[in-house]
Amino acid sequence: MEMQLEANADTSVEEESFGPQPISRLEQCGINANDVKKLEEAGFHTVEAVAYAPKKELINIKGISEAKADKILTEAAKLVPMGFTTATEFHQRRSEIIQITTGSKELDKLLQGGIETGSITEMFGEFRTGKTQICHTLAVTCQFSGSGVWERYSRGISSLLHRVQELSWEDSALGVTAAGARSRERKTPVI
Repeated sequence: MEMQLEANADTSVEEESFGPQPISRLEQCGINANDVKKLEEAGFHTVEAVAYAPKKELINIKGISEAKADKILTEAAKLVPMGFTTATEFHQRRSEIIQITTGSKELDKLLQGGIETGSITEMFGEFRTGKTQICHTLAVTCQFSGSGVWERYSRGISSLLHRVQELSWEDSALGVTAAGARSRERKTPVI
């Protein structure tokens, strides 16, 4: 139980540090709730939107003075990583990106390793070309705690089965203990 609470706390900290942050976070930094409400009514819904807005745009909001705009921009800049970054820092962030396999070696090769986490990948094309199937495959792939199962898929079903058997209940995000599939051509169980 304690481990689950710690995991949830770690997840919430991680979620706060990545992605758009709601404008309500400014209240935790000492910005008045009424000022946050005024910003939201003016169309600013994230801290990032405020941080990248020109000071003049904030001053044009009724009830936000120049001093308040300065304070709001200062606090927003503390929450949003802005400014220059070194090539080393950029390379470090890029190296932490995980590539999720699509289940197709050739498609992974086209995508230079697979679908990147933390980014938006758009697929389009004619109907019945496999877009939905790729999405379903990615949904399943993302559920596993490691990509080892799917990396080994290309080595054959027997190695996949062996790896699934190695996983315990705690190791799998879904708690999958058995999986089943049928080949389309043979209509026989594959797993």
